[in-house]
Amino acid sequence: MENPVFEQEQYYGEISDVLKKALKNKPLIYRLTGTKSRIYFTKEDENHPPVIYNSGTTLIDNYRDKDGERAITDWKIKLVNQGENPNKVLKTRQDYGTLLHVLYGKILLGETTSFDELKDFIISFADEVKMKKDYVKNLVTSHIDEFKKDMASFLTWLVEYKVEPLGIEVMLKSDELRVATALDLICYVTVEEKGFWGEVYKSGAKKGEPKETKQPVRKLAIVDFKSGKKGFYKKNVLQLLLSKRIFQENFPDLEVEAIFNLAPNDWLTSPTYKFYDQERDTKQIDHLKRIEQNVYDRGMIEFEDLILTKTKMVIKGDININNIVTEDLVSYKSMEEIAEKYYQEYKNQDVFKMLLEEKQIQDVDELRVFLNKKDIVYLKELSKGVGISYTNKDEFMGKLIEKYEKEYK
Repeated sequence: MENPVFEQEQYYGEISDVLKKALKNKPLIYRLTGTKSRIYFTKEDENHPPVIYNSGTTLIDNYRDKDGERAITDWKIKLVNQGENPNKVLKTRQDYGTLLHVLYGKILLGETTSFDELKDFIISFADEVKMKKDYVKNLVTSHIDEFKKDMASFLTWLVEYKVEPLGIEVMLKSDELRVATALDLICYVTVEEKGFWGEVYKSGAKKGEPKETKQPVRKLAIVDFKSGKKGFYKKNVLQLLLSKRIFQENFPDLEVEAIFNLAPNDWLTSPTYKFYDQERDTKQIDHLKRIEQNVYDRGMIEFEDLILTKTKMVIKGDININNIVTEDLVSYKSMEEIAEKYYQEYKNQDVFKMLLEEKQIQDVDELRVFLNKKDIVYLKELSKGVGISYTNKDEFMGKLIEKYEKEYK
């Protein structure tokens, strides 16, 4: 196993008051990356061991989407015939998608830029997404027209569906499935829906009978972003079904009324997009719902067999030809031990310095703007990391700004 990198994830990204109460006092979710499979864990307190969770993507990875796999294979063959390296192209497309996701999130959070400044705005994400800046600069420069078109599609969708964000990059876990996943967007959308809304035929043979019409309906929805232009696959639907199930486990009093995939089109004259209700295709959704639990069960078995039992090899000791010691040269650590180790290391890190570097905060004004955008739950968690007691927002911000001016300016 590769050396994992420890990262702290907020239990949720950015959420509205509608969701906050239900998540009160929930433990944070932490992530280990650098392993072959992304792994999450929670730690209730110092007296409890870490609890390991699978990732949503890994959980459903055993599902074989023949149509999707065939499309990918055909695409790779086409690239090879064109003299291109499909793995390199795939990596570029994946990184493009990551940057586009971050861009969507920042716009939803109220950050502003312009299409003229979009290239530099996206390049500034490099540290946040843990990519080398020169690589991001080259990727964005070579794809800036696509970024602009995709952002135009996104803005058009926001307006046409009257999108009201409730949660952005919401990290949730399911204790039932032993899985954690991030939901791209939880929001209210307005959709046109057929139904009998009280209208009747005013003339003709059906006069007085109920008339089916369309009417705008406000719905609570989960939206999963995709950057590809070729459409959606069955595995995308399974991802959304899993997200819906985990959401309902965490928010039993809220009902998700629709699950959507959103992707920009490669439009020519005016911005368009695909916004597909994945529960609309009743034949497909019925089939997937029938096999859904089997997919989860297989995923959980693989998780228990391959992840929870997996260990990391550790080789340590002095290298000295005059005193070669082979006893205890090689040892193994469980995932729980690895999680505990990185949890303790994180606790001893300078959380405030990490925050300043990650968000590229250069002065007091930038720090104040950043803190003002955060809710009380975020600030309370931050207070634990920086060692400043939280009484109220203004007092905590004042103490943190004072700390910045004394120690970091």
